[in-house]
Amino acid sequence: MPSDCVLFFSEGDRAKQEYFIQEMTGDARATAERQLQQMVEYGRLQSCRRKYLLRYFGEAMAGETCGNCDVCLAERTAVDVTVVAQKLLSAVIRTGERFGVAHVSDVLLGSGRQRVKELGHDRLSVYGIVNDYDRSSLREIANGLVELGMLGRADGQYATVSVTAVGREWLRSRESLTLEMRVDEIASVRGKRRESRSDTPGLINVAADYDAGLFDELRALRRKLADEQGVPAFVVFSDATLRSLASARPTKPQDMLRVSGVGPAKLERYGEEFLEVIQGYASEVANSSVNEPERMGVPVSAFADSDRLQEIRREHPRAYEPWTAEEEQKLGQLHSAGLGVAEIAQRLGRQPGGTQSRLNRLGTDNDGQRLGGTQAVTRQFLQQGLGIAEIAEERGLSPGTVLAHLERIISAGETVDLSRLLPSPGRVARIKAALRTAGDERLTPVKELLGDDFTYEEIRLVRIASNGIKA
Repeated sequence: MPSDCVLFFSEGDRAKQEYFIQEMTGDARATAERQLQQMVEYGRLQSCRRKYLLRYFGEAMAGETCGNCDVCLAERTAVDVTVVAQKLLSAVIRTGERFGVAHVSDVLLGSGRQRVKELGHDRLSVYGIVNDYDRSSLREIANGLVELGMLGRADGQYATVSVTAVGREWLRSRESLTLEMRVDEIASVRGKRRESRSDTPGLINVAADYDAGLFDELRALRRKLADEQGVPAFVVFSDATLRSLASARPTKPQDMLRVSGVGPAKLERYGEEFLEVIQGYASEVANSSVNEPERMGVPVSAFADSDRLQEIRREHPRAYEPWTAEEEQKLGQLHSAGLGVAEIAQRLGRQPGGTQSRLNRLGTDNDGQRLGGTQAVTRQFLQQGLGIAEIAEERGLSPGTVLAHLERIISAGETVDLSRLLPSPGRVARIKAALRTAGDERLTPVKELLGDDFTYEEIRLVRIASNGIKA
């Protein structure tokens, strides 16, 4: 006779059974733990349940679906999970492959739980980088990665996850990944996303009215930083965070912290460079045409009367004023005389970002490489004889950001004495050999060849000196 079989399962069931298993000893306990793990896997399945049962009893099923179980009967669609899968695997690695999916999800979602803070995982680069999936959907994707052999799940009481060789190879390949997900689950996840965003006070999330031009510039900066560090782009910031930045257009560090996906660690590491791009873009748009008053989403008349503009003009009297022909002529003269952007801006009463934008529009530099105000400050410290670490400490930046400034400075044709910054000749020789073997496009393969005795900063410095740039 036709019949139905109903599976009652929730993640909380596991904890209840583990409580009773802990009272057992010896082989009986090990057997019970193994059987519980198998039942939990069965409950989490995203593939045919009948096939799983037959395999358990040593039998095989023709085809991939039975056409009878809830998984096979459910309406499903292919979902591109490439980016979130990369984030999930990266978070597993960065947390030491010693935790379960629940804790890894807490880190990715930026949870304020005490356990996350005690372990220092709120300072990891992967903290808070997921804002378009909820905890339930992350668990489902993790289950899918386990089934694909990309994640390994330990047996026993603590189901820690680790990235397998298959998973690591996929991360290196940067190939796309799709998972078959149930349509009802996708709809549920989307609903939860909307609820969680609307209930979070003071946090700026993805907006539909973001500035596409600014978004493109932020994305270009993200790609540059990711390539320099040898990491996937999402480790810097996700697309959702970049859209929020392009919508909110923060001008101060504290404003940037209000954007979803930006935490203290990200702000310290990347904040200055992203704020510089945002400020430069705003200056360029404001100066580009008096007939485009609302291109930035704020009427010029309203901005002209704002307290923010008055605050800016106390330090930069000519900020956001239209450029006159006389000013442009003086700008060209000062630039030809060899003055840096920061000094030119000060003499003209302008902001460094707006001054640089005007130089860009005038095409003043022949090679297309131009220094922003923050790079000019780093150049001054280099000229004073400070090292990379000293500049980083003095300016409150990361060494990686200072090295990015150094690359821009040298590419712009500036002369820098790199000999005092480089490691010992023996270390330089080993780094050069590794660069020849692994190539110099990404630093991670080079670092893996050299081992933990060498830092990314050393490798990057040698790469700068070896790229044929006269310094």
